[in-house]
Amino acid sequence: MVESSKASEPLLVARGITRLFGTAYALSNASIALCRHEICGLIGANGAGKSTLSRIVCGHLRPSSGEILFKGAPLIAGSARDALRSGIALVAQETSLAPDMNVLENIFLPSYAMPGRLSFSQLRHKAQALLSELGHDHMLPLDIEVRRLSAAQRQLVEIAKALALNADLVIFDEPTASLSPIEVDRLFDIMTRLKNSGKALAFVSHRLEEVFAITDRVTILREGKTVAEGLPTAGLTQADVIRHMVGRDIGNVYRKASSPAASNEQPVALEVTGLSASPMVRNVSF
Repeated sequence: MVESSKASEPLLVARGITRLFGTAYALSNASIALCRHEICGLIGANGAGKSTLSRIVCGHLRPSSGEILFKGAPLIAGSARDALRSGIALVAQETSLAPDMNVLENIFLPSYAMPGRLSFSQLRHKAQALLSELGHDHMLPLDIEVRRLSAAQRQLVEIAKALALNADLVIFDEPTASLSPIEVDRLFDIMTRLKNSGKALAFVSHRLEEVFAITDRVTILREGKTVAEGLPTAGLTQADVIRHMVGRDIGNVYRKASSPAASNEQPVALEVTGLSASPMVRNVSF
C-alpha cells in the first residue's frame, strides 16, 4: 500500500508507469508528483528504478505503459529534446555537454537549431544574467572550453542551459556523486534558489543525509514500485525511510539487548539524544 501526503497542485504527475527491458520489469506501476516551490527526493535502493523513472519523465526513455501529465495536459515526449521544449530538464552525474565547445556555446546549444540569426553579444549578456541568478557568476568564465571544467562547473553549465530554455521542472539525478562537500553545499544553494524562484525539482539520490538536508518531500521506490509518495521529509527519520526501502524494520536485523551475547551490562560511556546540526544531521540518538 502506498503512503502519500497531499500538497499543492502538482506541476507534473506520473501514474502507473511501467518499463520493460526484454521480459524484466525495471518499473511496475510507479508514480510520482512534483510541485512548484518544492524539492522532492526520489529515493530507493540500487536497482529500485529511480534513474529509470527520472529518465522517462525527461524523455530519455519511453514507458511501456502509464500516463504523465505536465501542467495539466498529457506529456508526449518522444525524446529528451521534446521534454526540454516542454520545460523539463535533466542534470545528471554525467553531463550531455559538448566538451570542445565553450561555456557560452553549450548554454545556448539548443538555440543553434532554431531559425534566425544569433547575436552572441546578447547571448553573452543573457548567460551572465542566468549565472548571476544562480549566485555563481564569478566562478564560470564563458569562453573556457567545457572539457577544462570541473564536475561541479559542468553541472552549473547544465543548470544554466536548462534555465536558458525556461525549464519549469529540473531533475537532478545523483548529482553529488563526483562532488566535494563544499561543492555539494554550493549545489544545494543553487537548488534552493531554483525552488524559491518557483521551479519544481526532483533530487534522485541514495545518500540519505543529503536527502534530509535538501528535500521537502520524498517518494520512495522498491523493486520498481512506488511504496511511499510525497511524504514530508520533516516528519521522517532515516529508519522510516530505510524501512520503506527494504520492506521491513531495520531493528529486526540487530541482536536484541536481552540476548545472551549482550546480557553483560556495562556502564554507559556516552549517550546522545536528539542531536541536530543543520543541515546534515537531524534528531540522531544512540
